[in-house]
Amino acid sequence: MIVVTLLHALALASQDARFTEHLIAKIPEASAVHDPTGSAADVLEHRCAWSPDGTRVAWVATVDGVVHAAEGDTIGTAFAELEAPIFADDGSHYAFRGLLGDGGASWVVELDGEEVAKNDFIGPLAFAPDGGGLGFWEVEGEDGRLVRLDTTNHSRWKSGRPVSLVDRAAGLPRFSRDGKRMIAEAKGAEEHVLVLATRSSAKVVVAEEDWISAPQLSPDGREFAYVQYDTKSDPARSYAVRGKKRLGTSMDRSGFGCYSPDGDHYAYTVSRGGLAGLAIDKDSSAKTAYYAVIDVAWAPASDRVAFVTNYDGPSLVVSNGEQYEESGGMWFVVNRAVGTDGGEEGPGFVEVADPVFSPAGDHLAYRARRGLRWSIVVDGQLSEIYDEVGPPCFSADGTRVAFGARKGRELWWKVMEVESGIR
Repeated sequence: MIVVTLLHALALASQDARFTEHLIAKIPEASAVHDPTGSAADVLEHRCAWSPDGTRVAWVATVDGVVHAAEGDTIGTAFAELEAPIFADDGSHYAFRGLLGDGGASWVVELDGEEVAKNDFIGPLAFAPDGGGLGFWEVEGEDGRLVRLDTTNHSRWKSGRPVSLVDRAAGLPRFSRDGKRMIAEAKGAEEHVLVLATRSSAKVVVAEEDWISAPQLSPDGREFAYVQYDTKSDPARSYAVRGKKRLGTSMDRSGFGCYSPDGDHYAYTVSRGGLAGLAIDKDSSAKTAYYAVIDVAWAPASDRVAFVTNYDGPSLVVSNGEQYEESGGMWFVVNRAVGTDGGEEGPGFVEVADPVFSPAGDHLAYRARRGLRWSIVVDGQLSEIYDEVGPPCFSADGTRVAFGARKGRELWWKVMEVESGIR
């Protein structure tokens, strides 16, 4: 997953409430609880989502083997299938996407506990940065439309002509910083497309025979980037495309990426000789020494970038109750200054996700799993261990990190003091 987070901006508001530890809710006894010590597979299923302001938590309940949407200590609608919930960046709204078991195989969107969309298929959900809109693909038969739903009055942007979708292959929408533009990919009947939507129109801006994926909008919404594939070449290749220019053409492949907060830079994955790396802009000499590169995060000043990587291949945990054995490659975070090739490497873990810089860019935090349980890591310092943790969020002065955590049935909002900087 790519992360250019705006969560640090939220620390300017509700400072005291957000950085005070408190118990938000308890999972009712009616619901089963995912116990990491019972199965190595369960630990990969993050079923809880905390509002970034620390006031609410939404989660997937399991009652007698049936999944339900839940918020706080209230268990709601039953589903045949249910994705983990998401919250808007400002914590104002939460949403679920699920398949009803009503015999009609209908997909549904629930916004703040209310059904707001229902159709043959609904794609992944994404909130606009200000929480004012919810984006998703909606498919009726084979006709797909890119939808932006107003989170207050549930009105919709004009969706334009439908795209004939195959296999319901619809991507995650991405918004510009002001939320006035939205872009998403889909697999059409004869071609792969990118659709760009505004309040007044939705139109296909790229159409290719080969697959295209991972679109990103620049912060001002005036430019977009994506990954373009060429399966006819031997060997097959992929290219990061920014505007109309291919990046990383000197590499074997270039891939997904993200814009810096100021929009001046674009960081993207590359590979050469079977090894991966991260390039910035027209970097033809990026270090390619890794097994893979996944999450990418920019510092607010656009002068540093962090990415999650691995030298030795997939991680594996074999567990027997509280005992476990780790093998394979360990994931770690590289913290790199723009204009340099290398970077500072953090400690290794079985899984790492959601890196985020402090507002001043002098601290770095992320979620990490060692064995079967999770911690928040700040500048190499580990928090207490929990069954699940949410993404970290810094205070405005960078001295504290707040995050959601599950410990058994207790759903907490936790605070961690920051001890030292990364530089």
